[in-house]
Amino acid sequence: MTLFPRRLLPPLTALAVLLATSSCLHLQQELRLDDERTGSFRIDASVPLAAAQFWLADPSAPVARHYARYFDPEQGAALFPATAGVRVTAYRVFDRDNRRYLHLEGTITDLPRALASGCLGAWTQRALPDGARELRWHPPLPARPTDAPALDAWQAALAGLRLRLLVSAPHPIRAAPTATNVAGNTATWALDADQAMAQILSTGDLALTY
Repeated sequence: MTLFPRRLLPPLTALAVLLATSSCLHLQQELRLDDERTGSFRIDASVPLAAAQFWLADPSAPVARHYARYFDPEQGAALFPATAGVRVTAYRVFDRDNRRYLHLEGTITDLPRALASGCLGAWTQRALPDGARELRWHPPLPARPTDAPALDAWQAALAGLRLRLLVSAPHPIRAAPTATNVAGNTATWALDADQAMAQILSTGDLALTY
């Protein structure tokens, strides 16, 4: 079973899919919304240095050539253009303790455009009939398979995966069913335990309303 879709995913989602195949992705993303159009974001990711070097061993390969850009600050920042409704304020790539780290910060100047571009990952937003808004994150992993061989591969891809999502909304959060913690305007998903993570990701999207 492959974790790669047939079509090219938005930048951050595609990166998460690629890194998830290493069974050792640590990803933290923060999305802070000031109002309905502006806010800020932060992304921190790391993988074992050996895994990163393996992917970049053959720069002539289309996949390696595409994803190598994330580990080059100049090329990586270009994946988050101002035309996508975002502005990058910090972009660092560094090695520490046998891991390669990516640190990215920026501001959101046009939230609808930023979400539509996919540069912040697979987020969608919609207005509800009662005036509330729903923000939904679509996990960049395939659905839980039912046949044994594919299920083994799916579980192997999740092993060691660590995800932490933090969303700060401009209004108090009304509901966030699968969140680890909700406090006022902020919901957090801390998916550190492999078993709990697999269960939550297999249920589908993570959503909140405010």
